[in-house]
Amino acid sequence: MYDPVLDALAVYVEEGAIEEADLRMLAQAGWAYKGRELPLGIEQQEPGRCFDASRELAADGLYVYVRGFALRPWSRQPLPHAWVTLARRDAIDVSWDRQAECRYFGVKGDRHEGLLDRMSASLHRHYGWDRPQRQAWTGVAV
Repeated sequence: MYDPVLDALAVYVEEGAIEEADLRMLAQAGWAYKGRELPLGIEQQEPGRCFDASRELAADGLYVYVRGFALRPWSRQPLPHAWVTLARRDAIDVSWDRQAECRYFGVKGDRHEGLLDRMSASLHRHYGWDRPQRQAWTGVAV
């Protein structure tokens, strides 16, 4: 099955930024999600707060927290990201705009947290993403 996020993550493997085994584990554990417009009553949050904002939204139990990677339509570089879902395939992303055009691939809840931490930290090291604002985007300190 083709998925644009997994396909873009494969480039990171080719460049030595992440391990192929980690990408395979993510592909087996996660789901592809399609972005949708924010539901009524959900407010857009400031960019860079995806992890905190998604956890806060999921805290009431109505939404499920999802962590993984997301791809904007104008970029070939998937970023570590978080969102919530009501249904298995819809991503409700409170920190990015143009959500319906974005693609997501991730794991529900805190399952595979170590895998996602390892992949995010590896990307930080490989690409020099050590600026504080970039750390806030991924939720991982390097």
